Parts: sequence; C-alpha cells; structure tokens
Amino acid sequence: MADNRLLGHLNTLWTTLIVSTLFKSGIDTYFVSPGNRNTPVMAALGAVSGVRVRMCIDERAGAYRALGHGRAAGVPGVLVCTSGTAGANYYPAIIEAYRDEIPVIAWSADRPPELVGSDANQTIYQEGLYGRYVRKSLNLPCPSTDYPLRALLVRIRELSSIRNGPVHINLPFREPLLPVEEESGGTASSRTEQFPDGDAITALLDDPVPVVANSPMPSTAAGDAFVTQSPPSTVFTTRFGDFLDINTADSALIHPAMQCTGRAERGIVVAGRLNHGEDPAAITGFARRMGWPLYCDIASGLKGAFSGGVEIPFFDHPEVPAIVKEYNPEIIVQFGTGLVSKSYYETLLSDSFPDIRLLQITPREGIRDPANRVDCKLTMTAQQGVVVLENTVLPRENKQPDSSGFEKATVQDGKKRLSRMAGQLDALVKAIRRNTPKDALSHPVIADIFCELLPGNEALFTGNSLVIRAFDQAVPASGKAMRVVSNRGVSGIEGNLATAVGYAEKDGKRITAVLGDLSLLHDLNSLMLVQGADVPVVAAVINNSGGRIFERLPVARFSGIPGEWVTTPHELGFESSARQFGLPYWHAETPDELRRAYEAILKENRSALLEIRLSPEADLEVFHRRRNVRIYP
Repeated sequence: MADNRLLGHLNTLWTTLIVSTLFKSGIDTYFVSPGNRNTPVMAALGAVSGVRVRMCIDERAGAYRALGHGRAAGVPGVLVCTSGTAGANYYPAIIEAYRDEIPVIAWSADRPPELVGSDANQTIYQEGLYGRYVRKSLNLPCPSTDYPLRALLVRIRELSSIRNGPVHINLPFREPLLPVEEESGGTASSRTEQFPDGDAITALLDDPVPVVANSPMPSTAAGDAFVTQSPPSTVFTTRFGDFLDINTADSALIHPAMQCTGRAERGIVVAGRLNHGEDPAAITGFARRMGWPLYCDIASGLKGAFSGGVEIPFFDHPEVPAIVKEYNPEIIVQFGTGLVSKSYYETLLSDSFPDIRLLQITPREGIRDPANRVDCKLTMTAQQGVVVLENTVLPRENKQPDSSGFEKATVQDGKKRLSRMAGQLDALVKAIRRNTPKDALSHPVIADIFCELLPGNEALFTGNSLVIRAFDQAVPASGKAMRVVSNRGVSGIEGNLATAVGYAEKDGKRITAVLGDLSLLHDLNSLMLVQGADVPVVAAVINNSGGRIFERLPVARFSGIPGEWVTTPHELGFESSARQFGLPYWHAETPDELRRAYEAILKENRSALLEIRLSPEADLEVFHRRRNVRIYP
C-alpha cells in the first residue's frame, strides 16, 4: 500500500489530483507567481512529472504571458497566484482572453471562508472575481474529506475542456498549508475511510503506476488511478458551434445572405482576425473561386500574399470607399472578426451602402458586429463555412449564362468593374508610395522594412494604436504571408511584450514584437521575461516620445484640452533599460540604420532591444501627405 501520507494532507492531495487531471487533459504549462497561500499548488507542480513551470514575479505580466501561450497553442496555460490582490492583477488579460476567446485557466489560492470579511491580512472576496469575463468559475471549498474526490475531478475535467475563453478556479486552503514534519516528528495523517468514496481510494492505493517524480511530496498513486482509470470521470468535448449538414436541409431555411452569396456577381471577401487553427487558405481559395476582391486585415496573416486575384490593400484612406462604391458590391462575406480598420465599419458598412448584404463566418460566440450590419452569422470556422456554402448555394460547376443574354451582360459588367477597381487601387498605392519619403523614418517606412525582412516562418507581434495601424495600411512587396499576433480583443496598452514572450515560448520560434514607447513603459518589467525566454524575442520599440495617435484624432482640433494631456510627451530612452535587464541594445534613427540593426539582430539570433527613434512632427507630416493623395479629380 502506498505511503499513508498520501491522505495525510488534504491540501497537497487535492492540488496533486488537480494538476494530474489537467496534465492528462493536455494542459502542462503553469505561470506561477510566488506567494505563501499557493504553496500547496507549487508543491504539486514540483512533484508531478511532465509539467512546465514558468515563474512570473509580476502577476499582470504573467497573465499576458499565459495569454500568448494560449494564442499559440489553442490550449490553456494555468496561472497560479496567492490570495488577495494577486488575482486582481490577472484581470486585464482575462478580459482580453474572454473577448478574443483565448483559453486561459486562472487558479487563485484563497484564505478559508471564516477569514473572508474578517479584516484578515491579504484577504478579499475572491469568488466571482472576474465577473462575466470568464466562461466558467469553480469556487471550491477548502480541501475536505466531505467533498468526494470524483466530484472534484469531474469539475476539473469540465473546466479543462473549455477552449474558447478563460476559466477561474478559486481554491481556499487552511493551515498548515503543507505536509511538513511537525516538532513531534510526525506528519498529519488521515484515513481513507474518511472519504465518501474511501473504499475506492483504498482499492486504488496499490496502483503501481506513479505520476510523480522523486519528491518529499506524499505518493499520489491513488490520485493517478483516479485520473487514469477508464473512464476516470465524465469526459467533456469542445463544441465550436453546429456544423450544419445542409445537403439535406430545406432550401427555405437558407438565409437570404447565403443565397445572395451564390448568385451575386459582385462581392467582396474580407479576412479579419482568425481563431487558432483556422485555415487562411480556405479564404483565399474561396475568393479566387468567386472571382471577388479580397480585403485582408493585418491580423489575418494574408495581407500582401493573395495571388490570382485583386487585393484591396487597405480601407483607411479617403479614396478607397469611393473606389469600392463604384464597384458596387452586392454582398460581403466576412471571415473572422475584429478588423483594425475603422473606415471599414464606418463607410463600407454605413448607410452609404444601404443595399449591401453581410454574411459573417466566425467560430467566435456572441455579437461581433460593431456596425450592426450582419445579416447572417455562421458560427463556425472558415473551413467549415466554405464547405457549407459549397453544399448549399454555390454552383457545383461553372454555370453558363442564360440564353437571354441578360446574365451574360451582368457577368461582363462585374468583370469590367473589378478590372477598373484593380487599376484604381494600383494607381492609389503607387501615388501613396511616391508621397512617402524613403530617406526618413516614419511609421509606414518602419512597417515596410519589418514586412520585408521578417523571416517567413516567424511571427510578428504588433502593439496597438499607431503601430498596428501602420502595418494594417502597409502594402508588403514580398508577397509572403505573415503570422501576425496582437491583443486586439480590447486593444489594451499593457501586457503586449509579455504576450509576445508567451506566444514565442509555445511556438518554439523567434518572434519580433514591434511596440510603441508607451506600451513598453507599461510592460517594462517584461524585459526580464525577454531576457530569460527559451527562444529569442526581438523587442523593437518605436519611440516617438508619447501617445501620438491623438494628434490624428478629433481631440487634436479641440482647443479646450491641452495637447500634452493626451499625448503624454516624454524624453525617455530605453538604453539603460536594456542594460538593466542584460539585453543587447540597438539604436536606429534612419531607414538604413534600422535595416542594418534588424538584420544584425536576426543574424545573431538572440533576444535584443531595438529602439527606433522617430520624430513625431515628421511622422505626422507623412501621415497627412499620404492621406491627402487623390486619384479622383
């Protein structure tokens, strides 16, 4: 029989069973912030073989690191923290994970209920800490023999099956927290028959298969048996919406927006931010089959890589809505959500196009429609959506125009409009490039250089605000697809660098993170994560001395608010920060310097901090020059 200490300490028994159950569900990475109340969890992590522990001194950065892990893996990492305000530091990343449906498990240790509300130290009301921003919360009691272990495992397995957003486990612990030997020389002990399912535990204690490494922890053979028996507990499957077999469906049930997709001659395919595992090739293949132009948001990873058709390079230019209006689309088929372009929502989906239909295809739940224009939403992946359309409304073969000639004329008109659109977009892009100085740094030039030099198998993380907009309006000349990662669920300024680190560690490849200066200042201690990351992380910071996006917004024309209140100007540099965290430092003030520095960093293949100094006045002038380009008289 296994060492009776297995049941000698309830805290470590429960935590070991939970860690083992999560491990057997494919969840093996933990982001742990040190504390005392969560030491029973740390003891289990030190005992269970196969788990990976990443220490995070700052809970906020740790949460974003776990968010990046979830983005890369499609499987949650587990955040572990002590009681009190520690878990509150997870909140921004939890909100981002909820909005973008990224799997994360937040496991907070808590004080026992008799201390909550008693003015005890480091104690707050932790139940329901994240409100509506988690898919599910599990508020457990203190480990007790009155709570069946099978019930515990069923609930942990249920939470481990949720892959479309964050979940929260709150587990209070009573002291003594760990099975340390007491002054008498003994250890706390408990008998298996004290459990409601104690007979089963007794029978399982002789299970020979261990799941723990050599450790001062009690043996957990019984716990292993609980999670390896067949079946160990209820099995939960993930459901990403209904995959509709419409081959046999009543045609009357097919939404008019879907029917319009099948008969329209002029449509636009839009690729927004896609979920983990979605296939961008399904979108490009669909656009080519339909013969429609494709607009690619930067987060789709398809920008500049669409061949065999017309690509709309960007929407945030005053000329583009006029060009699209002349094309006169009948239908938009939008894959994914959360487009960066504000103009897409405010012009193409505005009253200027009252008759256009919008079919949205995304596995993300809920309303994903800021313009309130979606006619029909198919809650499924891009691949599934294309199959559904093929099985319902798209012709099996290329259809022939009817004999009356009307349909033939309509087809020809659509082709002429598309050809004219392609010519106008090409003329606009060339005119914008002519009006972008190549001998001085600006956001467009910086984006072009990174798009050109980024290795094809590596990811690009973009900060929010001006940075991601610069990449969204770039027209990459390389023709290669880029994996672009960003926190665009709620577009917060904090945690961006930590997210990039977490993504790269799980992806196993170097990542380049291009951030604004204020974003890095909000996440400065994550340079420690960069320095200690398993793979190289290139942290490139565009230092334009403040939050300069506000100089391009209506607030800049309002005299009642001083400019420095919104732009928060500063004179800080980041060389000393690189030195403090032991990172190689590079500096660039011209396009040639940026190109040489980034190429050198890639060649050295190690983490580094690259500071790009940018004149905000010159950058703003380039913005206005590009925006004032006109191809229409």
